Amino acid sequence: VQASRIVGIVQLCAVRADGAYLITINDDCLFPVIKNSDGYYLIGGGIEDKEEPVEALIREVKEEIGYHIGSIQPICENLSYYELRNQDWCSRNYFFYSDLLDEFTTSEDENVLIWLTLEEGLHLLTLEHQKWGLQCFARNIYKFINNQKVIDSILFMWGILQNSEDILRQVPKSDLHNHAVFGASPELFCKLTHHQVEILDYQFDNLKEMSLWCDKNVSRAFDSKEGFLKRTEGAFIQAKEDGIKKLCFNFGVCAIKYFESAREMVSNIQKLKDRYFSDGEFMPELCLDRNKYSEQYVEQYKELLACDYFVSLDMVGDEKASYENLIPLYRMAEKKGMILKAHLGEFGNAEDVITGIKKLHLTQVQHGIAIIESREAMDFIRDHQIQLNITVSSNYGLSRVSAIKTHPIKELFEYGIKVTINTDDNLIFNTDINKEYLKLYKDKVLNASELNRIRVIGLTSKK
Repeated sequence: VQASRIVGIVQLCAVRADGAYLITINDDCLFPVIKNSDGYYLIGGGIEDKEEPVEALIREVKEEIGYHIGSIQPICENLSYYELRNQDWCSRNYFFYSDLLDEFTTSEDENVLIWLTLEEGLHLLTLEHQKWGLQCFARNIYKFINNQKVIDSILFMWGILQNSEDILRQVPKSDLHNHAVFGASPELFCKLTHHQVEILDYQFDNLKEMSLWCDKNVSRAFDSKEGFLKRTEGAFIQAKEDGIKKLCFNFGVCAIKYFESAREMVSNIQKLKDRYFSDGEFMPELCLDRNKYSEQYVEQYKELLACDYFVSLDMVGDEKASYENLIPLYRMAEKKGMILKAHLGEFGNAEDVITGIKKLHLTQVQHGIAIIESREAMDFIRDHQIQLNITVSSNYGLSRVSAIKTHPIKELFEYGIKVTINTDDNLIFNTDINKEYLKLYKDKVLNASELNRIRVIGLTSKK
């Protein structure tokens, strides 16, 4: 009863102005709004006497922007009280979805039609009830359009804005820089193995410190065929749970020691893939180590390569160490049409990155963030369309950046360089792919639209 009295008082003091509003979206995931001297508004306006909301919508769209619209679907409605132009207003608002068709007449002079991202719309719209209508559409976009790419993009951006890992898990993503034996998060790893690892609350100073951590927490206890397979199983489960649809797992040549042959190793990996990642694109990657070269190592590499299973080739190890003896192994992979990558520009400098690309014929670089030191290197990477598979938590955890907010990924992206967001080592750095995106948003490195564009780069990544 008290609530009714309050509403009644507000209604007596306020101007009643019910409204009908259009929410639509284009293939670039942009929403049209009206900008005028009063602010930013959804297309639409007041419902006249004896006029139905749909009739008002059609009329208002014609008057405000001079467009016809297609079939109309109701989205939601609300009752709101607000202040505008020093006047209290009360309105019941009806929100509809439709397509903008042909422009047939001149719109009202004061109105300027502009297109905004979801984030911009939720920030710039002048009236809270219109922001609410846009939120309602974003949450339920799959009910109104059939373009799956647009649906995925809006849900992803909505998940970012809501800081929701649950929403992000529903959206397809890639992970193109993931060391499989460290691919499960600490929580999942403990659940699968009943083995706890130290949760990092500090940064490593170098790779040697990280290697010591790995030996202490994981490697010694799981240095066996069963341990290798259990760790890989966890990585597949993690990828599935996180919504990864394009997955590149990195396997070191030395892992062959756990099996009777390369064929057995490949067969066991594939069985895990079929069981836990059957509906995703899997890109197994073979990895060389600069510090483990020997005749036996080369023979093991050749045996694994002969399986015709691996899609790409990577290289890890001390960036100061020579890789000249590995160049012939890269040529073998190149002849098979494999994607060629290498860990460069994490501890090395920009010149090391460019030299490695030229000598190894790389099309992708794992990390590569050192190129930020050199405009010449950035030009080369951009002009040659070299893709950088970046891992933010790893870069921070290994003291390559002082903080997430200082990471150079935004500058690289804005420079026109192809970058992707990846995990590297979930188990070590206590992360997963959704956390990586959210960290970059929380620390204001990239906005929701930029993060989505990078997500799409990963999913459409080619050689």
